[in-house]
Amino acid sequence: MKIAICDDEKHYCKQIQECVEIYLDKHHIYGKTEIFMDGNALLEKGMLAEFDALFLDVEFGGKAQGMKIAREVHQRNAMLPIVFVSAFIKYSVEGYRVNALRYLLKNAKDLQKEIEESMDTVLSVYTQRQKKKTFRFRGETVTLLLDQIMYIESKAHQLFFYLCDDTCRCMGKRTLDEMQRELTEDEGRFLRIHKSFLVNMNDISTLKRYQVQLFSGKQLPIPRERYAVVEMQYEEWKNRND
Repeated sequence: MKIAICDDEKHYCKQIQECVEIYLDKHHIYGKTEIFMDGNALLEKGMLAEFDALFLDVEFGGKAQGMKIAREVHQRNAMLPIVFVSAFIKYSVEGYRVNALRYLLKNAKDLQKEIEESMDTVLSVYTQRQKKKTFRFRGETVTLLLDQIMYIESKAHQLFFYLCDDTCRCMGKRTLDEMQRELTEDEGRFLRIHKSFLVNMNDISTLKRYQVQLFSGKQLPIPRERYAVVEMQYEEWKNRND
């Protein structure tokens, strides 16, 4: 597990780093932390995919640059959990708008406890995202992380798996009903939004009237008669995983 810490105050970087490392040691988790003193250094490194979580300050030089950084991080790696650590409560609502996992205050009475609770959530997300499954595609057997699958489409009696690396794999002689049952046995993260589409809910950016938009920008239709059920199932899943 690799954790990024981004704050322009060295004291807080070290404090957060120490809290995270205490948590990792306590839970016997092999992990590393890396400190960034400004957001540009984090973004310029170009290695966001390497990290499993980001602890991010909101204010840099008296400005709420952390929100801008978070939005950029979200565009580049939508699956990266972000925990805001700020001296100011006033940014908390905006923090959750960029899909932050938690919003912590630096002056909390027990910052160690707050960070440990955040790391519990980070660890839960990390463990879920390490789950794998083996599939038989045309000509080869491939083991995938379930979170590599953005969505599955049924078309012309074949299943097409659209993956997060922008590749697509084809599986013949299987129905989407069968695949839905198979994936539901292992995980509840896949949502049937349409007779032809099964979507990984971790990849959903927004759900609005009669369509779902993925973090990739892809939009998929939801039939009018199915929308209420899809919306309810998605909200239930989000509540279980918040």
